[in-house]
Amino acid sequence: MNDFAGSVKELRKRMGITQKELATAAKVSKRTVEKCITAGQKSSSF
Repeated sequence: MNDFAGSVKELRKRMGITQKELATAAKVSKRTVEKCITAGQKSSSF
């Protein structure tokens, strides 16, 4: 997992919010959040 994906996951968990809640706050779909995190796990850069 790269720094971005790891940071998003860590901060989201620290804040106690779900991926759906993060997506709502960011005004994107839950799938977009999932894709960003998955892409971060597969490569070292966006």
